Amino acid sequence: MENTKKKINLVSIVDDDRLYQFTAQKTIEKIGLVDNIVSFENGKDALDNLIANQYDIDKVPDIIFLDINMPIMDSWEFLEAYKQIKSNLIKIPTIYVITSSIDESDKEKTRNIEEVSNLLIKPIKREQLVALFQQYLEKEV
Repeated sequence: MENTKKKINLVSIVDDDRLYQFTAQKTIEKIGLVDNIVSFENGKDALDNLIANQYDIDKVPDIIFLDINMPIMDSWEFLEAYKQIKSNLIKIPTIYVITSSIDESDKEKTRNIEEVSNLLIKPIKREQLVALFQQYLEKEV
């Protein structure tokens, strides 16, 4: 079955590294399976955006790429706050925690958070993104 017409509406990149945001956004755009990409520099801005748009199906991200280490609100703090608001969201985003660290405790921590689909190690390869997006689109059919 072809998914040529179906696209992911919105992907959110939550990462304080602007260069990473830029390169991830360009890579995602080139893949062509995502209509909109929005970036945030910390978990608080991403959470505030989720709360402000919780009833708007087009503004709640389908997928969130969430960096672990950020100022203001890191991924763990974001996920704790997210658990409190997720029942209010018009749809539930698929969340991938991303990191440049290969710390075993980070891997273990993400395994124990049901809201997290997976832990991805930076840099995320184009092929990996294509596979994640195709998997998402297939489960949405």
